[in-house]
Amino acid sequence: MSLVNITDFILQHHNISGPVLFLLMVMESAPLIGFLVPGTLILPAIGILTGHDINSFLYMYTYAVAGACIGDLLGYWLGCRGGRVWQPQLLKSHHSHSLQLADDMLKRHGAIAVFLGRFVWLIHPAVPTAAGLFGVPLRKFLWLDFSAAALWVLLYMGAGHIITGIWMHQTQQALPILSLILAVVLIMYLLHLFISRLSHRQ
Repeated sequence: MSLVNITDFILQHHNISGPVLFLLMVMESAPLIGFLVPGTLILPAIGILTGHDINSFLYMYTYAVAGACIGDLLGYWLGCRGGRVWQPQLLKSHHSHSLQLADDMLKRHGAIAVFLGRFVWLIHPAVPTAAGLFGVPLRKFLWLDFSAAALWVLLYMGAGHIITGIWMHQTQQALPILSLILAVVLIMYLLHLFISRLSHRQ
């Protein structure tokens, strides 16, 4: 299903758009299948729809974050429940490079990679599985994963919403979300600097 088909379906069935977005985000975050579902394209498109008042931003945002977290939790569970058995086969698959990068990220940065991995394109579906494989505690995983998913969805979906708001001259409604996005960008930049300096010291 293409991005155009997805947006057309949501336009025609906006009453079930939340559950549809939830399922898309579960697939986007799930192991392997997540590499085939472009969340970084879907979310801005959804944000554009919310900018046109087709659905509430908060309504769609909640479903998107929940779906992303459930998909990540599925990957984490699979990693905990036998990742060492089927990891060699995964590393021989078409996405072996992404899987290896996720493993390397966990080895280098530890549990914080759960947060960072969400923002690395074409790697994040493999990061939760690697976290389960390397024994990241569930409580820590849930906290880091939820924080990352909440910021990630806000950044991408909010971008589509803001652009639409500007086009429609709704700057008063767009300003609060724009402020949040700018804050997220600043936090991510500062976090990147912190991780880089910490890595150099180690």
